[in-house]
Formats: sequence, structure tokens, C-alpha cells
Amino acid sequence: MTALAGTAASFVPTPIQVLVVEDSTSLRRLYSHVLTRAGYSVLAADSGAAARELIAAQRPDIVLLDRVLPDGDGAEIGEWIKASPDLASTYVIMLSGIKTSEDERLGSLETSADDYLVKPVDRRELLARVQVGVRLKSTQRALEASERQFRTLAEHSPDVIMRLDPTGQPTYINPRVRQLFGLSPQEIIASTQSHLGMPDELAERWYAACREVTTTRQEKQLEFSYQYNGETKYVDVRLVPEINPDGRVPSLLAVLRDFTERIRAEQAIARLAAVVQQAVEAVLITDDGGRVQYVNPEFERMTGFTLADIVDRKLSEGDGGVALGDLGRQFLNVIARRQPWLGYTQLKRREGEPLEIEATIFPIRDSQRGITSFVALQRDLSERRRAEQEREIILTVASALRRASTRDEMAPVILDEIMALFNVDGAALTSVDHATGEVVVELARGLLAPLAGWRTPAALSPTVEILNSGQAFFSDGPEALAGPRRAGELRQVRALLGVPMVAHNRGIGVLWVASTGVITTQAITLLVAIADMSASALHRVALYSELEQYAAELERRVAERTRELEAANERLKELDRLKSKFVSNVTHELRTPVSNLKLYMSLLQRGNLERRAHYEAMLRDSVDRLGQLIEDILSLSRLEIARYQPSEFAPTDLNAIVRQVAAQYQPQAEAAGLRLLLELDTDLPLIAANFNQLSQLVTNLVVNGLHFTRQGYVRIRTLQPDTPDSAMLIVEDTGIGILPEDLPHVCERFYRGNHRQAEDIPGTGLGLAIVQEIVTIHRGALSIHSEVDVGTRVEVLLPVEHPDSSPLDLLT
Repeated sequence: MTALAGTAASFVPTPIQVLVVEDSTSLRRLYSHVLTRAGYSVLAADSGAAARELIAAQRPDIVLLDRVLPDGDGAEIGEWIKASPDLASTYVIMLSGIKTSEDERLGSLETSADDYLVKPVDRRELLARVQVGVRLKSTQRALEASERQFRTLAEHSPDVIMRLDPTGQPTYINPRVRQLFGLSPQEIIASTQSHLGMPDELAERWYAACREVTTTRQEKQLEFSYQYNGETKYVDVRLVPEINPDGRVPSLLAVLRDFTERIRAEQAIARLAAVVQQAVEAVLITDDGGRVQYVNPEFERMTGFTLADIVDRKLSEGDGGVALGDLGRQFLNVIARRQPWLGYTQLKRREGEPLEIEATIFPIRDSQRGITSFVALQRDLSERRRAEQEREIILTVASALRRASTRDEMAPVILDEIMALFNVDGAALTSVDHATGEVVVELARGLLAPLAGWRTPAALSPTVEILNSGQAFFSDGPEALAGPRRAGELRQVRALLGVPMVAHNRGIGVLWVASTGVITTQAITLLVAIADMSASALHRVALYSELEQYAAELERRVAERTRELEAANERLKELDRLKSKFVSNVTHELRTPVSNLKLYMSLLQRGNLERRAHYEAMLRDSVDRLGQLIEDILSLSRLEIARYQPSEFAPTDLNAIVRQVAAQYQPQAEAAGLRLLLELDTDLPLIAANFNQLSQLVTNLVVNGLHFTRQGYVRIRTLQPDTPDSAMLIVEDTGIGILPEDLPHVCERFYRGNHRQAEDIPGTGLGLAIVQEIVTIHRGALSIHSEVDVGTRVEVLLPVEHPDSSPLDLLT
């Protein structure tokens, strides 16, 4: 027994706890004694209730469970143990003191026990059965420890680790998946349609790869990218089949590695390489010993050396080396001192030509601060120097132009500065004289001075073509500017350049320079810039001159308008005076008939009955006079409105209107003992008129003639005067006439004159005012001639209607 116990002890590396559940005190002690001596930790219980408490509190590894207990069936306790997730791993050995059938034993093994013993139990068999449980428990512990170890590794792995079913759906995922997809393992596993948070097209690739690995039982590697939180993620996936002994693949192992940072680093390197490749500065890279490793295209352009020419060659002046002049020597000095350098130096090009440059030379160090290579950045200073010179020239010209304020002052400044700055032999300024259509040389200097003031037809000069095209013109002789006739005076000129001066789409002129030698490309470019600047300056002074002229014209027009407004104000004052007079006259004229109406109405009621007929006659006269006054006032108001509105004019027969009015008033003339005479021009043309207004005009003139004539006649005449575009209406009478002092006022409203006989003649004083308004609307003319006690003649001149005229033409 001791040896057996020692074997058990050596087999069990850690104490195994055994619970003995037996209601028999002797058997419980026996089993406890045997197991204790074998090295196990033993607990004991004599009932089902006590057993449940100990199992729940101590969680023993092995339980010896009596089938028959005083407070219940041991099988129920076994079923409780196996049904509990926390206790299911407990090894249960069922003990039975009665003979049981095979079905009962198998049933217990299926539901409540791991082993089954029938009492009495031999000590050796008891230990052997317990040792089986111990071995299983030890194996289980080892598996759990191994599982914990591998789970710890998986949980803390920097990669995403998954176990998948054969379809590709995850059954286990480590927490790293949240950094990759933004979802927890539980969220992905819980959703069978999660697709791991991937887009649909990516999920299709995933499941297709899983099916392929399951079918072929071969590992597979794939890469994919997707969008996460607004950025692109790159993932490497390795799928490994887990194969059973029977050759089936019940599951897959997937390892997902995020290599986004590597891709970003590669992209950054690629961008850096592109920047270096396309840099405007020349780049030279050597190893630690000065052997050329790389040069960019700008270095090749600047020096004439290609990478193929100098790669793996050392910077030196000796045979086989790359000679870069002062730059090479400065580079070797930096290599020797291991310190960076910045400054100006010279680079010797492949052809031996020196080039002034600005250079920066510095070492490249690795993460351990060791020097791996050296780099030189070089910038060509010749363009900068040239640009600085050009800027100085342009600033000089601009400064000189600012001191001039007119075109006559600017033109000499432009030519003199060009002669001084470009060292040319002649300069000139040409422009187009729009009055004559000729091209004129406004000003000329140097060899071109004899051409000052020279004029030539535009067709024979390229000036107009240069201004229209906006392109410079180059000639190898003076003929283009001087023409064949005067080209002989300029035999020394070998190069002639014309540059357009255009500002805001306005041709200012052409700037010419002449040289006895060569005009360089740099000079041409700079002259174009100066021409543009000069054109803007000349355009500015031209605009200023135009602005001054406009200001003067505006001032003149303002003064003229002021005078017009003053005159209009005077007219308004006069109109206001006339309005007041009109109101006063209307009031006065209305007062008389109204007063008469009141008087005779009162007399009609209280007066002498024998004079009733007289009273009624006077009432009728007052009513007629009041009605005529109102009618005339309304007519005058309508005419005033019509003066400011387009009238409906139509071709009108003046003779027909005269006949109609004469027929209407012939009885009145005969009743007054007067003759109403007509003398009408049968060839009178039609006039453009408003029929109703013209009828009123003739009526008013005829009525006036009849009223103011005591004896004799009233004659109406129509004729065509010497002007073919007019027709004339004349109404004359042998009446009382108009006093000379009244004649200028007879067309004023309510003016009846001071003639001694006029007071006995009925009227409103508005007849001639209405005539004047109608004549004004018809754009005609009215004249009145009169002699006291001899008679009056009124002449009305009206425009003739033309076949091609419209009614509105008469108002314009």
C-alpha cells in the first residue's frame, strides 16, 4: 500500500481533493483512511444535503458518491453536478450497495457518474478507480493550462487571430480585432451576417478563400484594403486548415496582420523619391567615401553629367573621377570633416564651363547616428542674377515713368532708358494717327533719330499688324520701319525689333529698338515686359487726360443743367402764379352766375309776378353761362392732360371740319344779321390731327368771331402756305377788334380784355386758351392780328400728314 501510495503521490503533482459521501460511518472512515494514506486531501459527508454544501463550497476534484442516502438518491446529486457549468468537470464515482442491472449502471454513467462501483469495494480497486479519475483530472488541468497559455498568447497577439468554421464564419476572435474593424469579438461572432465589418465585395473574397482552403486543405495568403474611419487600411491574411485524423477540416485558423503603416512608409518613400526626382534643385548623393550613388534630372540638366556617366565614380580631379570643380572639392571637405556646409560656390559643368551656384552639403545618419551617405543640394544662381538685373532695369524704367505725367513727357523717358540700359544703337516709338490713317514715328533716338516725325501709310508699315496680333516683330534690316525710300539712311542697322504696347485691349503704339549687332533673346523678353509696363503707364495718362476732359465737359453740362433748372424754376413760379390767377378767375367767373342764380331764384319766389318771365329768362342765361364755363374748364383740363400723353392722330380733312362747323353756326350768323363766308382750298392736303380737338378749335374761333362782330361778316379760309409740310386755317371778322395792350394776353385763361364793348358780350374767357392748347398739342403755330373797330384775323398753321409717318412721330 505504501508503494502504491508513493506511486499515486508521484503521479499527482498537486494535491487532489476527494469528497466521500457515505451514510455508513464505518465505510466512510475506511474510504477516507485509504485515500488519505494515498496522499489525497479527503472531505466526508453523511447525507445528500451535506454533500451539496461541501461540493458548492470546496469544489472537490473527485466525489465518491453513495447511490442510496438517507435524504435522497445519490444519482440526483450526480445529475446536479453534471448539470452545473462550474462543477461539470468534477469526476464522480458512483457507489451502490445493492445489486443493480446493466441498464441502471449504464444510465448512471450517461447522466450522473463517470465510474460505477458495487459494494463491497476492494481497497486496491478503489485506489485504481480513483487514480483513473486523477489521471483524467491531471490531463484536464494540463489542457486547461495549455489552453490558458495559448489563449493568453492569442489575446495579447499584435495580430488578429480567428478560428473559423468551414464556411468562414468566426467562432473565436481575439480582442485585437477592434483595432482592425472597430467591432468587438462578441459583436462579430454574434452576427452571422456581419461579414467581419467588411464591404460586400470584400466579404465575397473572404468566404471564397475560406471555401478554397477547406476544399484543398492548403494554406492560403491574401491581401486586401478597405476604408475605416476615413482612411485606407491594408491587411495581410493567412488561412490555415485544422485537419482531423480522419482528414476532414472542421475549422480554420486565420491570422490577420495590419500592414497599413508599412504601406504608408512605402508611399512616403515613393513621394519623397518623386519630390527628389522632380525637384527644381539639383541633388547629388554619394556613399560615405564620396562615390556617386544618385543624381536627379535637374543635376543632369545643370551639369551635363547623366547618372549613367558618373554612378559608382568618386568625386575627384584625378583619372576616372568626377570633376565638379569647387563644388567637388567642397564636397570632399565635408566628407572629411563630417560636418554640413552651406554657401555659394562654383560648379564646373561637363564641358568645363563654370556655373555659379548656391549649395548645401550634409551627411545622412541612420538610427544609430552613423553616417551612411552625403547629399548636396545645388541651385543655379545665374537665373537669379539675371532676374535681379531685369528687375533693376524694370524698376529703373518704372521710377522714371512715375516722374512723368503726360505722354509727351513719358515717350522720351522710355526711349532714353532703353538706350542706356540695353546698350542698343537706336530706339523709336510709332503709333497710328486715326485722323489720317497713317503710322507716325512720334519720337526716335540714336540711329533712328532721322525718322522722327516720319509718316507712312498704314498698309506699308507693320505697326498695325503688330498691334492687332500682339506679337513682337523682328527684322534683319531697317526697311520695315523706314520703308524703301529712307532705308539707305540707316545702312548700319543690322537688327530691328518691334514690340507691341497694348493695355486693356487698346493699342498704345509700337516700341522699336535697332542694333548694329545682335539682339539677344534675354533682351527681347525684357523689352516685352518694359513695353507692357510702358503701355500701362501711357494708357493711365491717356485715361487721366480723358478724365480731365470728361470732368470739364461734366462741369459744363452741370452749369448748363443748372441754368435749365433755374429757367424751369422760373417757369414753375410763373405756372404757380398762373395757377393762383386761374383759381382766382375761376372763383370770380363762377361767383357771377351763381350769384345771379340765387338772386333770380329769390325774385322768382318773392318778386313781382308780372316780371316772372323776365326772371326765368335771366335764370336760363345764368345756367347756360355756368354750364358753358364748366364745360370750357373741363375741356381745358383734358387738353392739358393730353399734352403729356400720345394723342390718337389720324389723317384729317380740315375743309370737312370747317364745312361742318359753318353749317352748325350759319343760322346764328343770319339771326345776328352777319354773313358767314367760306373760302376753302380744294387742293388742301390732309393733316395729322385729332378730329374732335380740331373741331373744337374751329368752333371756338367761329364763335368768337360771331360774338365780337356787330355787322359785316365772319370769313373762314383754308390754304397751303409756301411751306409744303403745313396747312393754314384763317378766321377773320369785321368786329370790334382787340386793344394793342390786350393782344399779348388774349390766350390767357379768363382774360377778356379792356375793350368798352366786350363786357356786353357773353363768354368765359377760355375760348382762345383752349385754341392755344390744341395748337400746341398738334405742334402747330397760332398768330392773331387785330385792329380796333376794324376786325381780327386768327391764323393757325398745322403740320401736313405724311404717308410714311406714324402718329407718335408727331410727338417727337
